[in-house]
Amino acid sequence: QIKSAFREKARKFHPDKMCAAGEAEPFIRIRKAYEILSDETSRSNYDRSL
Repeated sequence: QIKSAFREKARKFHPDKMCAAGEAEPFIRIRKAYEILSDETSRSNYDRSL
């Protein structure tokens, strides 16, 4: 589920698809969230921080 949601959002918000310069922020946030949630250790640390 995480991987498919990431791919869907990444395609939608990829900087190459966005018109204005500087609109990479949503993609960067999506990528960072995927990195955290796809790694068990990082995800455990994130869950504990909530």
